[in-house]
Amino acid sequence: MATGKFLLGGILVLFGALCDALDGHLARTSKKVSKFGALLDSTLDRVGDFLPLMGLALYFAEKLLWLSVALLNILFWFLVSYTKARMEGLGVKKPIGGLFERTERLAVLIFSLVTGWVELGLIVTLVGSAITFLQRVYMGYRELE
Repeated sequence: MATGKFLLGGILVLFGALCDALDGHLARTSKKVSKFGALLDSTLDRVGDFLPLMGLALYFAEKLLWLSVALLNILFWFLVSYTKARMEGLGVKKPIGGLFERTERLAVLIFSLVTGWVELGLIVTLVGSAITFLQRVYMGYRELE
C-alpha cells in the first residue's frame, strides 16, 4: 500500500480477514481452542491491523494531514482493542461492543482500498474508532466504578 497499490492491498487485507475467520472456526469445530491460541490470534489481529494502516501512512508521508489521519487510525484501532482487553482483564462480564468493532473497521478499510476512496475510508474508520474507544471507556467507567 505504501506504493499506492490499493486494490492489491484491499485484496490482501480481505484474504487476511478471511484466514482469521477460518482459523478461529477450525479451532472451535476441531475442539482445539486454547488460551495460547487466543493470545496468538489477538496478537496476529493487531499485526494485521497495523500493517495496512502503516502502509497507508507511508503512502501519505509527504501529505501531513493524511499522514496524521493514518497514524491516528493506528492509535485508535489499538485503543479500541486495548480497552476491550483491559476491561475483560478487570472482570467486566457484559459484552463489550461499540459502534465500530474490528469487523466494521476492516470492512470499511477493504471497501475504501478496492474502490480507491482511501481518504474517505480513513476518515470513516478514524471517526468510528474514536467513537468506539470513547464508548468503551464510558462503559468501563460505568461497570468498574
